[in-house]
Amino acid sequence: MLGVLGDLAAMKYMERRIDPVAAEPLHHGTPGTMLKWSERLVIAGGLGTLLGGRHRGVAALSGLALMAASALTRFGVFEAGLESARDPRYTIEPQKRRLAARRAAGITDDSITTAG
Repeated sequence: MLGVLGDLAAMKYMERRIDPVAAEPLHHGTPGTMLKWSERLVIAGGLGTLLGGRHRGVAALSGLALMAASALTRFGVFEAGLESARDPRYTIEPQKRRLAARRAAGITDDSITTAG
């Protein structure tokens, strides 16, 4: 159960830390579908593990659900990375926003902010 909670918490934490524009590929298209199913399967597998007791069939199904969820998470994040690499918007917009924030904060004496 700790692994299930850790998996869900890690994905939510990652999504919150990423710039909203850069996080878009995680929610749309094939990667978004994979990650939605991953979350559903993690919850189903966790509930099966918690409520299934010693029932062998439930344990096997829960294990399969958790294994599939893990694979979908990995491939979903991978596919989202490929999708974001195809569109420069996912890199350029967050960089421009960070640069503007540094300049607004008065940080103008480093190699990042002096070039523009």
